[in-house]
Amino acid sequence: MAATATGRFSRVEQAAERFVSYGAEILPDPRWAETYRRTQPVFDKLYHHSQALHDDIDTLASATRPTQP
Repeated sequence: MAATATGRFSRVEQAAERFVSYGAEILPDPRWAETYRRTQPVFDKLYHHSQALHDDIDTLASATRPTQP
């Protein structure tokens, strides 16, 4: 997204094609279920608390985008 915002790519899809690659699928390991159960609430809180920051970043990005002639 940053590469698109700075003009390196004209579309997010172009940036994704350049930077995103896929390998083998990694499935959850049932032996880690207890670890997943304990850590999920932390990730849920992180997501919730960071949402406002993402909204602020979106606002900044919109305000700093060059206008099209």
